[in-house]
Amino acid sequence: VSISFKRLREAETIDSIIAKNFPKSKHKMLNTPQYDAFNWLRNVHGEKEEINEREILSQYGLNTLYLSTNGNSWTKKTNWMNTTDECSWYGVTCGSTGEVIELDLSNNNIQGAIPQEISAM
Repeated sequence: VSISFKRLREAETIDSIIAKNFPKSKHKMLNTPQYDAFNWLRNVHGEKEEINEREILSQYGLNTLYLSTNGNSWTKKTNWMNTTDECSWYGVTCGSTGEVIELDLSNNNIQGAIPQEISAM
């Protein structure tokens, strides 16, 4: 029972972080990139002892971008949605404290609109 309760608490924390930064977010609407990115975060961060807001927002923004722009068809997508270390994802450059400082996905077959959630980085 404590594991289920703990996972619920982490999911609520992630939901709160997203809702606070994107009050009109679609992260609870089925069949949206935002919903899929939120569920990915809940799955991979659900059992962590500590939830890092900067990390959640960076990964939410990047995953929403990936899902909104047909990421499965990108030419290069190493580690995208495969690891919680966004600094290891293709085209993502991070600073010394782990914050995303650059995103270079040029010539990568990106299709679609850039979502507002990318501003979370």
